[in-house]
Amino acid sequence: MVLVQDLLNPDPASEARKYKLKTLVQSPRSYFMDVKCPGCLKITTVFSHAQTPVSCDSCSTVLCTPTGGKCKLTEGCAFRRKIPRVITIAGSDPSGGAGIEADIKTISVLGCYGMTCIDGITIQNTKGVFGKELADFSTIDTIMTSNFDDNEEIDAIKVGMMTGSVVQWFRERYGDCNVKYLVVDPIISSSSGYNLAKQNLIKDAAMHIYSKATLLTPNFREALQIMNILGHDTSKYTSANDLTHYTNLAEDISAATRCRAVLLKGGHMPRIGQSQNNNTICDILYDSSMPKSSQITIYKHSRIIRGKNTHGTGCTLSSAIASYLSLGRNLQDAVKLATCYVHNAMRFADSSLGQGVGPLNHIYDVS
Repeated sequence: MVLVQDLLNPDPASEARKYKLKTLVQSPRSYFMDVKCPGCLKITTVFSHAQTPVSCDSCSTVLCTPTGGKCKLTEGCAFRRKIPRVITIAGSDPSGGAGIEADIKTISVLGCYGMTCIDGITIQNTKGVFGKELADFSTIDTIMTSNFDDNEEIDAIKVGMMTGSVVQWFRERYGDCNVKYLVVDPIISSSSGYNLAKQNLIKDAAMHIYSKATLLTPNFREALQIMNILGHDTSKYTSANDLTHYTNLAEDISAATRCRAVLLKGGHMPRIGQSQNNNTICDILYDSSMPKSSQITIYKHSRIIRGKNTHGTGCTLSSAIASYLSLGRNLQDAVKLATCYVHNAMRFADSSLGQGVGPLNHIYDVS
């Protein structure tokens, strides 16, 4: 059985916005947070200064009872959570649209605490990538050690631009780290075509990083390149005429890389088999940890018509997924919410930023 999530008109913040307008007490310290119910373990979004009791959406367990106009969450309530910690390992984009810069904006706006390990300084803007300077292993190792020394619990690591030093760090150090989730965006080239990874590097990454990941997020072109580099015939995918071939590709990448789950992004996928409507995109999630009948989830969402603001979409999506996982969402929900977030960040982007492929509006819902 294939689960289809219809996200053609996503607006993940709409319900939270309605709730905020109804219950908001003006305070510089007010915030939303996801609370896991101690009864059914489901997640409910709670406003810190709610004026009425807040119950679990699923089982009606009371999660928060206001005291003196303030929710107990502001006074050390047992359900109050630490801010999840997310480390992003990626290159720096001086134009602010992709890489570390996009990651930090995304992680922060979704309610997590972002830390960084900059593995390379790129020379780029919205018109293209023109060069890069990479950090050596000693630098990567020192940065990651300092992050882990200062924070015993790291909820997630997101990996973007891959370097040999990053692969070496995962090979030699990652096994000693306490990390719940690892999300990898296998950036092989930028949207302008600049090559950011070499074949031998991809082979090493598949062995030492992809195999350890919670989720791998290739687009269609990257998926084919990974399979080719790992020695697999991809002709059956390039001549595909229905969606089943693409779900098979997601499953085959998971098997080839030994990664738990693969999100095959549909933006570059051939129209044949996706939808008769050219404005609909299908992303395919394969999760090997789920029962056979629930391993495939298809997310349908609309393409932004005439939208040029797509710079950093892959970075933003993978960071959003890592953030939602850290907040307690399961993988299927994390992908759904992250997809909605990226869609809206594109939808509300400022087209006047940059002369080429413009950036997203990561703070579209921040007032």
